Amino acid sequence: MSDVLQQLAATLEQRKIADPETSYVASLHQSGLNKILEKVGEEATEVILAAKDLQQNEGRSELVAEVDVLIEDHPLTWGMPAKAGAFSRGTPVFATSIPVLDTDRRVIGIYPERDLLLSGYIEGEKQLQNRPSMVWVRAGKGQIVLFGFRPQFRGSTAATFKLVFNSLLLPPVK
Repeated sequence: MSDVLQQLAATLEQRKIADPETSYVASLHQSGLNKILEKVGEEATEVILAAKDLQQNEGRSELVAEVDVLIEDHPLTWGMPAKAGAFSRGTPVFATSIPVLDTDRRVIGIYPERDLLLSGYIEGEKQLQNRPSMVWVRAGKGQIVLFGFRPQFRGSTAATFKLVFNSLLLPPVK
C-alpha cells in the first residue's frame, strides 16, 4: 500500500475510535455501514455532478492551441520551448486545488489568456483561457502527469511528444 493510503488508513483508524461527539468519522462509524455508504454516495454524486456541469459549461472544440510552459526547468519540460502548439479535442481543462496530506502538484502548462487558437475551431474559448493544460501530481512516492491535450496526436508530435518521453523518464520521487 502506498504511503498516502497507509497514512489515510491510520488517520481513519484513529478517528474511528475517537469520541463521536467530536469526530465526524467516529459518528459515522458508530452509525453503521449504511450511514457510511450514504455519505460515500453523496460525495460520489457531488463529484459526478461537478464533472457533468464542467463539461456542459466548457463547450466542444477541436483545435490546435497554444500552450504556455510555466515551469521551464521541470524534468517534464526539458527540451521544450516556452510555448508550443498542442492538439486538443473535447473539454481539455483542469481545476486544481491546494494539495493535502503527502501530496504535491504543479501546473506545468497553461492555456494562454488570449489568442489560444492556432488552427481548427473552438467553442467556449473563455473557459479554456488561463486554465491548466498540463498538471503534475505527486502522492507519496508515486507521480502522475495529466494532459489536457493529446501530446501523442499524429499531427502535433513534433511539438509535444517530448512531454510523453519526459513523463515516462521522470526521476523517482525522493
